[in-house]
Amino acid sequence: MEKKIKSGLRSKKAKAALAAVILLVLIAAIVPRFSRGAEKTPEQGNTVPVVEVQTPQSGVIRNSDELIGTVEPRESAYVYPQISGELLSVEVRAGDYVDAGQVLCTIENNNQHTAKSSVDTARVNLEDAKSNLERIQLLYENGGVSLESYEQAQSGYKSAQIQYDSAVSTYGDQVAYSQITAPISGRVESFDVKAHDNVNAQTQICVIAGGEERIVKFSATETVAGTLSAGDYVKVEKNGAAYDAVISEISTMVNNETGLFEIEADVIKGTGLATNASVKVTLVSEESSGGLIIPIEAVYYDGGNAYVYTYRDGFAEKVFVETGLNSEDSVEITSGLTASDQVIVTWASSLRDGAAVKIGQNGGAEE
Repeated sequence: MEKKIKSGLRSKKAKAALAAVILLVLIAAIVPRFSRGAEKTPEQGNTVPVVEVQTPQSGVIRNSDELIGTVEPRESAYVYPQISGELLSVEVRAGDYVDAGQVLCTIENNNQHTAKSSVDTARVNLEDAKSNLERIQLLYENGGVSLESYEQAQSGYKSAQIQYDSAVSTYGDQVAYSQITAPISGRVESFDVKAHDNVNAQTQICVIAGGEERIVKFSATETVAGTLSAGDYVKVEKNGAAYDAVISEISTMVNNETGLFEIEADVIKGTGLATNASVKVTLVSEESSGGLIIPIEAVYYDGGNAYVYTYRDGFAEKVFVETGLNSEDSVEITSGLTASDQVIVTWASSLRDGAAVKIGQNGGAEE
């Protein structure tokens, strides 16, 4: 009886051992499968970001403003009559070259005839006064008249002389008014009247451009004008042609009508520009001091403080910098970087201080 019990116990132990062996075999077969399934693939795990780097470049950032200007001759004369009347003749036309003092046209002037009559009358009176003085002087020298009579004759002659001189001057003015002459030498840019037109003091007869030099006039805001100085260069463009110009005058007063400051610039070799033509004026409103330049997308901000990431021995390093002037695609770095630093110019979600990074082929990101 005791042997049967012991035999039964041995049988149960053997079965338990066998079951344990089978379980271990199953675990050995199943666990590796689960382990392999849980391994992370490169796509599933964290990968080292590939970045593009650039070294800062020395350069200058210039920001420009484009304005509209008007071309004018450097010396010009706008000619108006000084009297009203009918134009009797026109001596020149647009495009002609005239000399200073040359007659441009004549105006009928009735006052000229009146002035001529006054000259004739004053001449007769002067001749009579002269004859009277000569006669009185002879009598006075012979004791025939008193000193008072002689002095009266002298006074009459002087008065007649003054009246004659005044009449001649008035007549000369009327003659001058009747003949409109060129105040300067130059080319007639426009001639706006013709013979038999009635004109007055508000009628523009013509415009004369002295010489071939041209200026351009334009207006700018106080902010823009404040960045400019006499001697600064601007670019003038018209119909695809470009001209250099030098600022010669900046108004210190605001134009009441426009609220802008008026500026003049001398156009260099601008003889091809027509008077009153509208042109595009490009001027540099801001210019950097010549520091290091990097792409603007490489700069980040933390609480208003600018920083960049640089590449150092396989890792990204956060570097705070000071910035200067910036353009649409570049920014000036005034401190914090050197020309040998490798600035990371591409963004990655895992980019942070101390993060491992890899430079792409030829310094650019790999595909």
